[in-house]
Parts: sequence; structure tokens; C-alpha cells
Amino acid sequence: MPDYTSHLARNWDWWKLYREKLGERELSEFTNRVYRLFIKMKPGSFFSIEKNVTEKNRDLFIKMCCMFIDETRHSPLSPHGYYELTADCTLLKHVELIQNSPLLNGNNRRYLQKDKQRS
Repeated sequence: MPDYTSHLARNWDWWKLYREKLGERELSEFTNRVYRLFIKMKPGSFFSIEKNVTEKNRDLFIKMCCMFIDETRHSPLSPHGYYELTADCTLLKHVELIQNSPLLNGNNRRYLQKDKQRS
């Protein structure tokens, strides 16, 4: 089973490296494509990184996922849910919020994600 956790964004140094490697325009276009993917995902759906992202683009794609998740974690929760990567970073999930369930704030989601990674 693949494990892509080595591609997680641990800091922001990757942004400068990719900007130098790809150029500002190409990096911006890639960012827009990844963000559109997030926005189009329906609550409860999954996107297989393993099957749909080439090895060449996988590192940048996963780092973009981290950036999107981090940016939306600090905004008010959408009634449609939130996004997360699986512990092995092979799937991107749009987690659907269930009616009448307590809402999780960004800090709770972050700790839940860490707990999933430990198990």
C-alpha cells in the first residue's frame, strides 16, 4: 500500500522552490486547478491521489492540498463539510457534516487527524 506522507507540507519553503522551478504563472495555474477540484467535490466524496495524480505532480498536489486544508481550517465551517487527507495521503476526502451532530472547530479536526495518523 502506498504512503505519500513524505509529500506533506511541513513548512512554507516548498512554495519558493516550486515558484522558482515552475515560474509564478504555472504555479498559480496549478494552484487554481487544485482549488477548483476541492470546490467541485461533493460532500461525502473522495478523490484518489494514487490513481488520478501523476508521480511527477504528486508532491506539489499534496502540498497544495495541505495549503487548502490549512486555509479553510481557519474559516467558518461550511454547512457542507470540510476537507482532509487520509493518514497515508492517498485519498482526499470532502467530509460531510451530519445534521444535529456537534460541529468540530479547526483545532479538533487537526487533533483528530493526528490521532488517525497514530493508529
